[in-house]
Amino acid sequence: MLLLLCSTSAGYAQSAADSLLIKWNNEKETATPQHKLEVLRDLISNLGSTASDSAVAFCNLARMIADESGDSVNQAFFSIKEGWYHYVLGEYDLALEHFLYGLDMSRKIGDKHLIAVGLNSVGLINNMHNQERQAIENHRQSIAICRETGDTLLWAHNFHNIGLALDNLKSYDTALMYADSSLMLLSMIGNTTDPFQIYVFKGWVYLNKGELQKAESEYNRVTKNPAYQNKWEISWALWGLATIQMKRKNFDQAIDYGVKSLELAREVGALWDLQETASLLADCYAAKGDFKEAYAYQVLFKRYSDSLFNETKEKQINYLQLQHQEDENLKLAQENEINEQRLKRKNFQLIVYTIGIALLVLLALALYQKIVQKNRLNRKLGQINATKDTLFHIMAHDIKSPMSIMISFTELLLEGFDEFSKPEILEIIKRLNKSSREGMQLLENLGDWARSQTGKLTFAPQKLKLHKAVQEILQLLIGNANAKEITVENDIPGDIACTADPNMTAVIIRNLVSNAIKFTPEKGSIRISAVSLDEVVRISVTDTGVGIPPGDMDKLFNIETTFSTPGTKQEKGSGIGLMLSKLFVTHQGGEIGVESEPGKGSTFYFTLPL
Repeated sequence: MLLLLCSTSAGYAQSAADSLLIKWNNEKETATPQHKLEVLRDLISNLGSTASDSAVAFCNLARMIADESGDSVNQAFFSIKEGWYHYVLGEYDLALEHFLYGLDMSRKIGDKHLIAVGLNSVGLINNMHNQERQAIENHRQSIAICRETGDTLLWAHNFHNIGLALDNLKSYDTALMYADSSLMLLSMIGNTTDPFQIYVFKGWVYLNKGELQKAESEYNRVTKNPAYQNKWEISWALWGLATIQMKRKNFDQAIDYGVKSLELAREVGALWDLQETASLLADCYAAKGDFKEAYAYQVLFKRYSDSLFNETKEKQINYLQLQHQEDENLKLAQENEINEQRLKRKNFQLIVYTIGIALLVLLALALYQKIVQKNRLNRKLGQINATKDTLFHIMAHDIKSPMSIMISFTELLLEGFDEFSKPEILEIIKRLNKSSREGMQLLENLGDWARSQTGKLTFAPQKLKLHKAVQEILQLLIGNANAKEITVENDIPGDIACTADPNMTAVIIRNLVSNAIKFTPEKGSIRISAVSLDEVVRISVTDTGVGIPPGDMDKLFNIETTFSTPGTKQEKGSGIGLMLSKLFVTHQGGEIGVESEPGKGSTFYFTLPL
């Protein structure tokens, strides 16, 4: 099937062409080159595809005028236009020669529209010679330019021509999709003529698919529309209807359509259409047993086929394509050489600049590093001093309290041991034990903090069964919980494990549970739970204690604002336990947080890697 270059006129407007021909004859001697080209452009357009021989002659004349006046744009335009009419006539070698010349010139002058037209035109020849992939690539390059320039009409024809290439590849459904996309674009710009070309193409695809009813419907949209007068397209639609009737074995009706198609193809001078229709008529007469007519049309088919395709034309087309590719490669090589020379100069300049900049940067870096190092040392020294002051404050204030209680009670026992009853002595011993435990926990936290700050704290992660680890810590704290009649539940499932340092994890859990006991009133409850979430385990310590006011929650986990309040039975604390817990959680790659509501209790939670 013939492919489409661009929009053609609706028909052969004889009166308009005659009028323009008279105008040309009257003005060709006196008109300026530019005016001559304008008249010729209009004349060629009105001749259309039904007078291709005349159109070729006038295109050739226009190219000569453009060449003499140095008008490169019109040289490129009329070269591609002349190639189009050679294409209609079936002279594909001449068509390709003019297409390539017009495309090369369009690229030299940088005319994007003509480049897109040239690419679309070369794609036509690719498709005629079974180079469908190359055809599709040329059409896609043309479409990219159409998108940039806003040329929707040429975009639509490129879609149509891609569909034709896909039809050759037997991708019929995709070909129909491109045809419908072409119709959509034509509708967007209000084009009511070119869709008939698409109807003929869709009829061809449906015919190849064996869907004769759909094919017939598409062809009838062209042949039964009196407003459409493009003899070339009507000729091919009649061929399609003839083929359908032949497949249905209605040979007389097929011959009737075929003869009409042949007459129109002769008027247009379309060799490709003539050979196909002659072949169809030969088959129809042979099927009827009229071998005399069949032979006559077979001879006609052979004559048209020899004119259309021969070895010389094939060689010329192959030579033109090869020469064009060599020219493209040569241009590319020249451009690469120029770019390499530019790149070498730029690289040399860049090396010189880089060396100079590098020296300056090295000097600047040396100065900057000294300043940064000094600032870092100053900050570190400030942090160390702040930490030292905080620890001294804690030691001076919080260790003093349990020590004072122990000293007071031991003095009472020393001075009047015989005056106390056994229950009173037992109560004093309980208080001494409580104070000593508080002092010991404070000393343990201070020791852990000191080791973390001096780098002496070892980190040895291993697989840790959480239920067992928590149970061991609760054994150490159960006495404090029993003193307040607090129920402590270890609800962690036995199969949940994590990867963590046992000592650090023990410090975290010990401090969170101790905190919960401290702020939970008598006969309250504490629950330790855990759940696996993606790649971490979340451990929670939930109590029914007094809760934390919103204004105090921001002060937790921070050594800068070590914060502590007495417990429900005036238990003492330093606030360093939560800060230490955060340090050990973060060191193991986890996160720590708290959820609390005054009067309803708190939940301290932290995560460790699975």
